[in-house]
Amino acid sequence: ISFVFFLFISRDEQDGEVTKKTKSKLKEYYEMRFDKKVINLPFSTDSINVQQRGFHDYSKDMKLKKNHMNKPLWICSDGFIYLEMFNSCSKQASDFLITIAEPICRPELIHEFQLTIFSLYAAISVGITLDELLINLDKFSKNILPNELVHNITKSAESFGKAKLVLRENKYYIEATDKAELDYLLNNNIIKNARIYSNNNSNNNNGSNNNDQKMKNLFNLNNNFLENKQSSENNEANTANNFLSDIVEEKKQ
Repeated sequence: ISFVFFLFISRDEQDGEVTKKTKSKLKEYYEMRFDKKVINLPFSTDSINVQQRGFHDYSKDMKLKKNHMNKPLWICSDGFIYLEMFNSCSKQASDFLITIAEPICRPELIHEFQLTIFSLYAAISVGITLDELLINLDKFSKNILPNELVHNITKSAESFGKAKLVLRENKYYIEATDKAELDYLLNNNIIKNARIYSNNNSNNNNGSNNNDQKMKNLFNLNNNFLENKQSSENNEANTANNFLSDIVEEKKQ
């Protein structure tokens, strides 16, 4: 970085001060290199976004709470989280972070974590809701949660669980209740041909009516996959039989 700055800096021979043009170049380079990045959550901690992180100025994003001395977490806009292990509620915060984030460095006093898409997926899959995740982050945070981070967490978490693979009576089904996700699944011919409908009638003492019926779109993939597997096995068997027949004929000749 100092080498790049050296290339940019040119001094006026008369007054020995940095020219305005050079100052504007320095400012432009600084904003391009550090401040004006569009930061998204990485998929995992081995991502290049984490390994080649570089310098970042958090002074504009960090707005401390009044009771920040009693909180153990510094939460940054790019998903990095720093945990103070000498705080009274550090143990609770550490248990929570292990569930939702990936550890990067954990020395004695300060632990470093990174929120990733895979860690959020793991947290949602064990039953943590988006609201619970944001509420607990805010509860342990010294600073007000950055809007950019809240947006990235919400965008990632809302994309999970829209289609579910369900095992029912020894058969696998894909369930989708969202119309947009259903249309996306129907673009696949195998899934489209396996589409079935089921009516789940709500049981009331007064009986059920048409308004109480909830339609679910299910895809039974077992028959299609079994048929494809059986046909491929038959083709392999026929090929093997033909190969053996050719060998027998050659031996006879």
